[in-house]
Amino acid sequence: MSTAIAPPLISDAKSTAWRANARWALLIIGAVGFIYCGFEFVQVYRSYARLEGPFVLGTVAYTDQVKAAVTQKLDSSKSLLTGSLVVFGVLWGLILAKKGEGKLVVSDLPEMMLFLFANTSFAVSWYCQSEYVDAVAAVHAQAGLTYVDAKEQEIFDFRDSRIDDYSRWQFNLAFAAVLYTGAALASAHILKESPTGASTPS
Repeated sequence: MSTAIAPPLISDAKSTAWRANARWALLIIGAVGFIYCGFEFVQVYRSYARLEGPFVLGTVAYTDQVKAAVTQKLDSSKSLLTGSLVVFGVLWGLILAKKGEGKLVVSDLPEMMLFLFANTSFAVSWYCQSEYVDAVAAVHAQAGLTYVDAKEQEIFDFRDSRIDDYSRWQFNLAFAAVLYTGAALASAHILKESPTGASTPS
């Protein structure tokens, strides 16, 4: 007479513990990155705010090459904005359209915080894009000033770090938002859900 052997419970317990620890590790790494990005963004915001004070931007000659560079910077910024909006739409579309997805992603603290980090990073990235485009547009608009000699035409230096940092952090935060989105979904679907479909405890 054959006897069925039950699967080892110790192995299941170790797997569950590993998954729970991995979820919290993702949250801690995400929180450290989020705090760092927040601190750096505050410095960028304060630096840009000084443009309204006694600090003056340098100027560059408004040549065809400079005009093309300004246009390219603006196009790149808009393309990045479009890409981040697509990822944001896909994320929310998945949550709203798929039954049980919202509960799976935001029911426990690790996934809920990663999801919050992702949405906040998206929002601040869009803010950076708005500020950058406004600043470069203002710089570009100065090219409309008339000069006796067209070769003397100048604009404020759009490469100044107080302006360009907004472009840099638009990219950084959009990239971080995508990473947070991936981490939240991976934590919910791979680490939180066990092979049998049950959720691991937080």
